[in-house]
Amino acid sequence: MTYVKQPSGEETIIKNQKEAKPQVAKEKTPITIGQALQATVLTAGQKAIDRSDAAAIQAAEVRATGRSNVMPGGLAATAQSAAEINARAAKDEEKITIAHVLSVMCC
Repeated sequence: MTYVKQPSGEETIIKNQKEAKPQVAKEKTPITIGQALQATVLTAGQKAIDRSDAAAIQAAEVRATGRSNVMPGGLAATAQSAAEINARAAKDEEKITIAHVLSVMCC
């Protein structure tokens, strides 16, 4: 049995996980790309960057810039290069992390 606190403060008993429904914020607050990247570093920064991470960064960059292609030397291009290097790395400790890619580009 699991107890889930509702936004109203009331606790609900969930007898099995199939009954559980995700809680959705009532009001969406937009965040900046910088805030999203900072949250990524804090939650997944030590993960080795892979092709799916690079693709997600590319999609975000394209949406943010309004361009239809990747900017040479930009964050998405750097992430893609790092993912390609990681795919060939022999050891995990040789792999480039998400935090490393983001910190190189921001500072």
